[in-house]
Amino acid sequence: STVIKGFAKNGEIVEAKKIYDFVLNNFTELDELLFNTIADGFAKANQEQIALSVLNEMKLRNVKRSSIIYSILMRMYAHLNKEQQCVDMFAQMKRDGVKPSIIAYTNLMQMYIKKKKINDAMNTFNELERELGADFVSYNFIINACTFNQKLEYAIDYLIQSMKKHIKVSDETYQNVVT
Repeated sequence: STVIKGFAKNGEIVEAKKIYDFVLNNFTELDELLFNTIADGFAKANQEQIALSVLNEMKLRNVKRSSIIYSILMRMYAHLNKEQQCVDMFAQMKRDGVKPSIIAYTNLMQMYIKKKKINDAMNTFNELERELGADFVSYNFIINACTFNQKLEYAIDYLIQSMKKHIKVSDETYQNVVT
């Protein structure tokens, strides 16, 4: 998997795909870590169809899937500026019975923030808070997003919420709100 990821990272997609196909055709015991690593390599190389095929291969082989594979694909779609596919991948994760992780929620939030869809980012953050509880990173993202998009009242509310939960945001985030 590391060799495949390395070839993909260096833009040698044909070679990476050859090795991936060899692995699929010659090994029967393939695990989640292998598939996640391979998907990450192809996703970072913007090889959308190949990266997506890794998820499908996991399903065909009944390899347990966690939120990691979905998060990898969501991050890829966000990077490719494919909002609907990112949202669909998040929904597919839930349909497949996989509980989204904080990283999956954060990927979705970041994509919305990048597209200046702050209300969608806030809705995603609020769902994260209900389902898992937000962390330091997600609070920093949402507070800064609100601050820089003229939603200071929400930024203040989120800052107070983080303080009540004893989640310290970065000094920079704090300064962005109070100055």
